[in-house]
Amino acid sequence: MTQSDYEKCARRIAGALQLAPGEKVLIKVDPRVFTPVIAPLQNLVRASGAHISGAILAEDTNLESGDEFASLRHLFSNADVFIWLPELRQGSRPALGRALIEWLDARRGRAVHFHWHSGSYPIGFSELPSKDFIDRSYLAALDVDPADL
Repeated sequence: MTQSDYEKCARRIAGALQLAPGEKVLIKVDPRVFTPVIAPLQNLVRASGAHISGAILAEDTNLESGDEFASLRHLFSNADVFIWLPELRQGSRPALGRALIEWLDARRGRAVHFHWHSGSYPIGFSELPSKDFIDRSYLAALDVDPADL
């Protein structure tokens, strides 16, 4: 993908969220993938008057921690918006999953996420198309009006 492709993704995310001045944004990132979207997304968040108040790194673990849950719960209690960027393996460790579900169920804010790298699976004996083909398909889908979906 090109830098302009990542900028397009950032514009779509920011547009969907309709960020307002003063809003606090919590973001989950996987430093192994999709990192070129971070800078344009951060610029759009700031341009809206909102700010990124915290970042959560993706981890491939199922370890449980009560202390971690308390920390994540605190992060979410101060957030108006949660942005969950693509990961190599889409998912959440138990403490993060619990904190996110609690926050969403309480309707304290709004969130957006998408499964870019981990949203395509082989079916039967068919192999996945190339990564470039999948990226182009997802990029084209960003141009579809949500009401038309």
